[in-house]
Amino acid sequence: MNLKNVDALSADILDQDLIRIFQPLHLILKLIGCHRVNINYRFVTAPSINQKLYSCIVWLVHALSFVAYVISCHSILGSATVDSMVQRSFAINGVLNTAVAWHNNFCYENLNSQLYVKLQRIDRELKLYNTAFLNKMFFVFSVAASLVITASCIAWILLFNFVLATELCLPLFPVLLMSFANCVEMYLLFHLFIFMIIRVITVNNFLRVKLSTYETSKNADKIKEYMTTNVWSHKTKVNAKIDGFQELVYGVHRILDALADVVTLFRFPVLVFASQAFLCNLCLVQCIVDSIKDKVTGGVHIWEVAVLINLALGLLLVFVAIIAGILTSKLEETRTLSLYVKSALNDGTARDHSKKLLALLTKERFEISIYNIFVLGYRLPLQMFAITATYTIVLLQLATL
Repeated sequence: MNLKNVDALSADILDQDLIRIFQPLHLILKLIGCHRVNINYRFVTAPSINQKLYSCIVWLVHALSFVAYVISCHSILGSATVDSMVQRSFAINGVLNTAVAWHNNFCYENLNSQLYVKLQRIDRELKLYNTAFLNKMFFVFSVAASLVITASCIAWILLFNFVLATELCLPLFPVLLMSFANCVEMYLLFHLFIFMIIRVITVNNFLRVKLSTYETSKNADKIKEYMTTNVWSHKTKVNAKIDGFQELVYGVHRILDALADVVTLFRFPVLVFASQAFLCNLCLVQCIVDSIKDKVTGGVHIWEVAVLINLALGLLLVFVAIIAGILTSKLEETRTLSLYVKSALNDGTARDHSKKLLALLTKERFEISIYNIFVLGYRLPLQMFAITATYTIVLLQLATL
């Protein structure tokens, strides 16, 4: 076999530490029929035919369970209005989550497989000193989050059936279970963003340390002029064995390449999840207004049912949006530091590589755009809150007429 082919094959072998940090989340996704990849013998491949068949069966059971719920459990919350709105909510949620499952299993199969290889190559380019320790902490964090997600799902199923509902409805169990499918997807995205943030911080620290070596040179005044307190630290340490700017350029390229794939793979689940959270907000507002107007009667008001889902979806979306904003701000910091290197240093090699970094990072502000509909970042929760507040004011004005 050609040595180049051997090197290419070995490059696709994942480290066991990297595999472990995603294992708990992948296990949950597999159980609910949302396979993305299949990792065997440290090689990552697309889901097999059997796994795709299993996914189809799981979501078919979900659909049949919903039909059985509508037929046999049409009045379990003590109010026709409440039951009707809950049924419509479950129907919309089921359709959206089924679309996400189909997207995961049958779309971008090669891109899903290559994503984890690209994550592996980031660490191999940057040569982090404590990769094993970081991945171990990620694994513990992933296990804890998986347990919390599982416990929340079980608690929600029991709460709905034994506290809110007036009678037990067995077909509702799989319907409620599958409603958590996209929540796991969002946490996986949250996990990937944190993984990349740590690597971008390493790149930024390397650039700061390189600039600090020129502090006593004839360009010291230029460096002080360009550097500001938010990107300057004399005590900055690099947690990586980067030999020079060339490896740094390769590492940044790997990060941006992997991030582009993450955006492509997760933009549809993010759009679906944001739509679910937004619709839940509007539904909760409508329920509260109807309760104030005494239009909803019965032992359980619908807003009491919706508020728990609204809090769960809203908080998770806020966390994902915040961590996405942190990632984009760190990339902006990388570009700023590269600009300082290019402007302040006379070292031809350093300037040339800083130009390459600037070429990799676009001239415009880096944003994670979801189909050009909205930007996943700090402003998203505020924008959703503004729209919800406007909707609430309109409903309250109409209620007084």
